[in-house]
Amino acid sequence: MTPCRPDVTRIELRVAARASHAALLRAQLRLWLLANEVEDEVDVFEVLASATRAFLLALWRPGPLRTITVEIVARYDAGVVELSVHDHAGRGGNTVRFERMLTPPRANQPVVVS
Repeated sequence: MTPCRPDVTRIELRVAARASHAALLRAQLRLWLLANEVEDEVDVFEVLASATRAFLLALWRPGPLRTITVEIVARYDAGVVELSVHDHAGRGGNTVRFERMLTPPRANQPVVVS
């Protein structure tokens, strides 16, 4: 897996088309979400689950042509994650895109004990 660009709000990955690389994809995306201060575990889980599903779909497309790499591009802007997963199977390949609005981060409020 090779990161293509060192920008915090955007990540581009090229991942070998092997099911065993799904865990590496999730780990890299989790680190990227943490770098963007995404704190809600439900949001993190749903983004990682969607990315994994799209990645695995790219590996098992019907037909004789298979892809050898899968490209993932994710962007975080104004509380929204946009993610696209592109394989190179067939003519022009296939792209799966999804977008998710994340839970706003909680302000660091002091805990008041009475």
